[in-house]
Amino acid sequence: MKLSSILNKRNYEYAFYRFKRFPKSIKTRSEFLEVLTIQELLDLININDYDKIVAVSSGPSSSNLILENRTLYFSTNASIELIKNHPCIYSVNDSYYLEKYMKTCHKHKGIVAMLSWYYATPKNLLNPSLVRFKKFLSKYQRDYPELLLSNEENKSTNHQLFKEISLLLKNEFNFSFYGVNSGFVLTVLAFVIAYCSKKELEIYGLDMGNGSRAYFNSKSHKVGHSVNSLNSRSIVNNFFQKIDDQNRIVITNHSFFP
Repeated sequence: MKLSSILNKRNYEYAFYRFKRFPKSIKTRSEFLEVLTIQELLDLININDYDKIVAVSSGPSSSNLILENRTLYFSTNASIELIKNHPCIYSVNDSYYLEKYMKTCHKHKGIVAMLSWYYATPKNLLNPSLVRFKKFLSKYQRDYPELLLSNEENKSTNHQLFKEISLLLKNEFNFSFYGVNSGFVLTVLAFVIAYCSKKELEIYGLDMGNGSRAYFNSKSHKVGHSVNSLNSRSIVNNFFQKIDDQNRIVITNHSFFP
């Protein structure tokens, strides 16, 4: 084992959450929540209660966020700390945060729904955290919707919703969405919700290594390869170019990228 792994505090926290018992507040699931269409998702989150969508990733530009009323926020990983108790959709893909999410009752009281997006490949289907998360969704539930959107069809995934979102991006923007990192997944999902509901969209924190090589809450915790690699930056830049060409909604990108 590398010395850097031994000294990495997050590895020990991951193990802690891995073996921690589920909180008592989590209920036994009575039935699987299947959301078939984007419109059903919009109705589920009461989209008409909001005037604007704001996507908040964990890059340094997210520190410039100004909270507003009648706004639905999208957050991921630690960026939920910035949202306070404002309404938000929490998007989780990272293995560490999946384990933490399953085993903690989050102090944030404004969560409207939890969304996780996985493009299933032979490799990530073996991801222990994803395997446990699917098992969690088949057995337990919280007081708000928890949806795993995936091209894999089983009793824990919302495959049809995954398919409709993928087709929308492909047919209207010629963009094939497989995911790059948590912040990009969050931003794409926020865009889809904003686009389909004709709401203004603002984007923070999808900095892709620009501005600083760390996250908004840590100068020492450096961003990973999926954030600042040339391939990742190219994919994200391509997405921004495609959505900039549409005139259905107003988009303001406060991120340091591109």
